[in-house]
Amino acid sequence: NKNTASITTISPTIETNYPRESANLSFESALLFGKSLDSKKIQSLLFSKKFGAQLDQFANQSAADSNASELSSLYKKMLDEQLKKNKINAQIGKFVCGTSICIGSLERGEDSEYSRWSDIFFSDPAVPSYGFTNTTIRLGENQYEHRFVFSTDPERHRVAAVGSSRR
Repeated sequence: NKNTASITTISPTIETNYPRESANLSFESALLFGKSLDSKKIQSLLFSKKFGAQLDQFANQSAADSNASELSSLYKKMLDEQLKKNKINAQIGKFVCGTSICIGSLERGEDSEYSRWSDIFFSDPAVPSYGFTNTTIRLGENQYEHRFVFSTDPERHRVAAVGSSRR
């Protein structure tokens, strides 16, 4: 049984309107609270020492869904072009998208470069993104990995600080 919900994203460089093979991949569902990105779960992922291995697992899920795989390729290409166009001395490291959430890392960039990129990234209409959150991990002397999560779905534009209380 395939879910027939559809997603439409419109921007100057992307226009997709397709039936989703699944509402969300399992890694995405684990990072959501309702229609919001769950900040506690996302921070846990971003600060995880197993971040790279987790993204490899997420990439396997993405590869099994043609729409998620296509979204991963499109967004990675746009991010690479954005770095080059803005002369930011960094490169996209690991990167994966599901059907509505993308997760990745920026490597070789200094803090100032990353700050400049994140400002450009979030305001660039050519790369539609919502609910962006990020962190910087120091790997060693002058070595940083900038990790980020964002939604590609305008309905998932919030990052919610979810408490432990239940309603």
